[in-house]
Amino acid sequence: PIEKSLQRLQHSPAWTEWPSSAKIIEPTEARLKSAPRRFSQLHSGIGTQVRWGLICVQRETWVVEAVFCARSLAPDTQIEGVDLAEVLAFGDSLTWGASPEFDGPRHDPDHRWPDVLQDSLEDVIIRCDGVRGRNTAYENGASPADLNGARSLPTALFAHAPLDAVILMLGTNDLLIGLTLPRVRAGLVRLVEIVKTTPLRVPGPAPAVLLVAPPTVRAMPGGYADAAAAKRSAGLAGVVKDVAQQEGCAWFDAGTVCQGAEPDGVHLSAPDTRALGLALAGPVRDLLRSV
Repeated sequence: PIEKSLQRLQHSPAWTEWPSSAKIIEPTEARLKSAPRRFSQLHSGIGTQVRWGLICVQRETWVVEAVFCARSLAPDTQIEGVDLAEVLAFGDSLTWGASPEFDGPRHDPDHRWPDVLQDSLEDVIIRCDGVRGRNTAYENGASPADLNGARSLPTALFAHAPLDAVILMLGTNDLLIGLTLPRVRAGLVRLVEIVKTTPLRVPGPAPAVLLVAPPTVRAMPGGYADAAAAKRSAGLAGVVKDVAQQEGCAWFDAGTVCQGAEPDGVHLSAPDTRALGLALAGPVRDLLRSV
């Protein structure tokens, strides 16, 4: 039955709209677990009853995932779309998935918190925008990338619109470049203002905001944080809570489930970044129910 469904998809009108570079790729266990929440982008003549499987259609460098049925129906039968919520995770190297090893590899997707969060929620797509070294709203000319979060956030919002919610987890790099907690607070307020006021030119209200207080950092020999930065880091959760209450946002303290790991004292171990993704599932679910 699966082979027949694959053949039917390849001969459906929807398939012919794809370029010659499109191809079917093998379903994986992770993709099967995520079905049926990621299939609204492809409509074909495959039915939607009996049992579910997954076909992945690759177009150039991105993947569209479509749920299909093992039983073929009439050619004009259309796949029903799911009402998917879309959430932007906007952050720094903790969101990108950096290892605490100096110049170490990026964590694999099974441990990066945005991917873990994606797999923990039904009918939700997490759009990840994590840039190493990003701060809230300040300059750092030593990087080849634009690390000013306030300057890059409008583009990220516009690129991923429409959005139901935005997760903001920033502030660690502000502390590492010597900024005080009041300046971090000002940067976070600006980020929330941007989410609330940026004209995205799509129907619907502005996205809801979940502010996440980054985990505390530790001063380690040869690490990224000195003792002063580590001390300021201990007060960051209080600042995030204050901004959330002022701006009417939800918030979560990542420090309750993880902390900067050895040897660099800032980035998360694989188990900790996974734990963060699992812990955020409840707050994100509650936030989406409120919008």
